[in-house]
Amino acid sequence: MPKAEKVQTCNDTREIVNNHYSSVVLPIGVLVVSVVAVTMLLLFQTTRVVTVMLPIGVLVASVVTVTRLLSFQYAKDEVKQTKYEVKTTEFRSDPIYKAPTQAEGENAKSAKQSRREHRASMAVAAKENADRRGQDIPDEEAPPSKRKRSEQSAMV
Repeated sequence: MPKAEKVQTCNDTREIVNNHYSSVVLPIGVLVVSVVAVTMLLLFQTTRVVTVMLPIGVLVASVVTVTRLLSFQYAKDEVKQTKYEVKTTEFRSDPIYKAPTQAEGENAKSAKQSRREHRASMAVAAKENADRRGQDIPDEEAPPSKRKRSEQSAMV
């Protein structure tokens, strides 16, 4: 995915969260926080306010984080469901994205074919070289074997 499309997708996601889901998710988060806070106050009726307020503060922070994550996930799902054109108008006039002409297409096909033929000829040449290396060398060209050398040194 090109960088411009990624940026556009992020901007769309942010816009959906700000415009649509913030009015839905935020009241739900506030409701959850208030219900949990009241429940904690009823369960832990104590004179120590600090003991109760600290967990409530931590709970509020975690609920706000969860609601933000949920709203972004909903927005991402909505962006995925929305169909975008593959090429935006910004890139339509760019010569990189234009279709190749018929002559360029034929040139590309012939270049591809010549690469295939070259690869095939290289494989055949490599096989011939390997076969030549594996052939027996005539005795007059071959280096003396260890046995012959030891016999020659024994004679001296």
